[in-house]
Amino acid sequence: MFQILLISLLSLSVPAGATSIAHQKAPDFPSTNGKVVLVHFGKPAAYLKKLDARYRPLGLTIVKVSEQDRPLHDAYGVASEPAQFLIGPDRLIVYSHHGKPNTPALEQAIQQALDSLP
Repeated sequence: MFQILLISLLSLSVPAGATSIAHQKAPDFPSTNGKVVLVHFGKPAAYLKKLDARYRPLGLTIVKVSEQDRPLHDAYGVASEPAQFLIGPDRLIVYSHHGKPNTPALEQAIQQALDSLP
């Protein structure tokens, strides 16, 4: 079964006054420390189902951020959707992309991040 977590500001911590978190530690998402997390801003897309089926068994968690969650959009510097951020197990952002997904590059980044899991 395909599952995407829906996140709201009530369940995470964004650094106070943050306008962008690129190259910084990502906000704390519940139960994701030590995991590889793909944060997706925008409508769910077919490629997310494929990524989930292929990589969830290996440790990937996909988080869908609601369109109404403007403070989180601002924290990530997302002015328009879609946008993707891949967070490594150390909570550092290891890949980001704004616009139509570059699926081959994203999959390569996912594989590298999953390879870094203990």
